[in-house]
Amino acid sequence: MASLQRISSGTYYILFRFGGNKYKRSLKTQDGKKAQALKARLEEAVHLINGGRLAVADSDVRFQGLA
Repeated sequence: MASLQRISSGTYYILFRFGGNKYKRSLKTQDGKKAQALKARLEEAVHLINGGRLAVADSDVRFQGLA
């Protein structure tokens, strides 16, 4: 499960764990609805990966829109 954090500038960050590692990435938006949509997208991708329905190379743990 991921969580959102809004810093004082208004920019949203997403915090999540994947593959035993913690990640914190800027969503590069100040729009709360867009941040929620990106969070849902990330959670769905992680769900698909964990269920074996989406493959990701070990060296490529970057998610589009979160790098």
